[in-house]
Amino acid sequence: MKEIISNTVLTDLEISFFVQTMHAMELHNKRMRIKGFLTNCPAGRPLDDCPAREIRELSSIEREIIIDEMGEDEVESVYRLHEKCFRGRC
Repeated sequence: MKEIISNTVLTDLEISFFVQTMHAMELHNKRMRIKGFLTNCPAGRPLDDCPAREIRELSSIEREIIIDEMGEDEVESVYRLHEKCFRGRC
């Protein structure tokens, strides 16, 4: 099966590769945002029950290792938690 996207014919394999690449880029971008969240609270002052408090006390190398070892579901969970918290406080 072929689809036409912006006057370009793409094979199923090319479409699959494109989708996988976009997904990987989105996950990478979320990891980068999480690195920021786990370095400093995006709201300026963390809540007393913030699950990131202990991680923020670690060295940058230790934080980097923890974030790099997170699975996709954990990345999504941490990302959503901090986005929701930040939006609720601003």
